[in-house]
Amino acid sequence: MTESEASQQREQSADAPDKPIQPSVRSDARAQIVEALHASLYTGPIPPPEVLAQYENVLPGLADRIMAESERQRAHRQEAEMTLIRNDARARMAGLIVGMVVALAALALAGVLAALGQSVWAVAIALAEIAALAGVFVLGHLRRREERTTRLEETLNPTVDVSEPPVE
Repeated sequence: MTESEASQQREQSADAPDKPIQPSVRSDARAQIVEALHASLYTGPIPPPEVLAQYENVLPGLADRIMAESERQRAHRQEAEMTLIRNDARARMAGLIVGMVVALAALALAGVLAALGQSVWAVAIALAEIAALAGVFVLGHLRRREERTTRLEETLNPTVDVSEPPVE
């Protein structure tokens, strides 16, 4: 091919409308592939009954082993969640106790200062204590509201939905 023929061919292909690229696999075969892939996917630790039966046919006792492992994993997850919940409750209780001790100490200091005639310092410490407590409660309330809103959004808008095969 000469240079002028190549240039002419490039101009023709540039002027021609873009043709859609035809897939190499027919659409019905594609649909079967997608359906087969979707059928082989599942969520959760336990495969569908048909797959469990196939496992059992391949190696007798395998379905029982899969179920036992699933039960062990569930028990482990539940135990780990309970440990986290207990530790969180302990940490919150310790925080409340320490906060109460600090608040009572600050109020006692303000009372002692007031008794010694240092009313300006007593009022300053009492006001600072009240402001700090109010700030802690307001920030805690806002944080809990934000967590609830986030959980609600996650519940209403799941990020991944594998219940339906992709639409072609």
